Amino acid sequence: MSTLTDQVLAVAHAYCAAEGISLSAASRRAFDESKLLVDLERGHSSPTLKRSDRALRWFSANWPALASWPDAVPRPAPESVPLGASSTSEAERAA
Repeated sequence: MSTLTDQVLAVAHAYCAAEGISLSAASRRAFDESKLLVDLERGHSSPTLKRSDRALRWFSANWPALASWPDAVPRPAPESVPLGASSTSEAERAA
């Protein structure tokens, strides 16, 4: 069974391939932080469960129409999640 980190990275890499962008560009879109996915892949970062869940929902909502979602990752129902919405809000950071 894969970890949530493995799932986020699998989805991010598939998204990058479909969009023709770098991992840092996908990270900027999903997390509003260009280094987070790169650091996650290197084992230097660990987003919270909440941020990982939001990222998967963001990828699902913004998935390229002609691309296949990775089979090993359950796809959350697409929601209207704005660009970079998976990042922690100021209110969440203050709490």
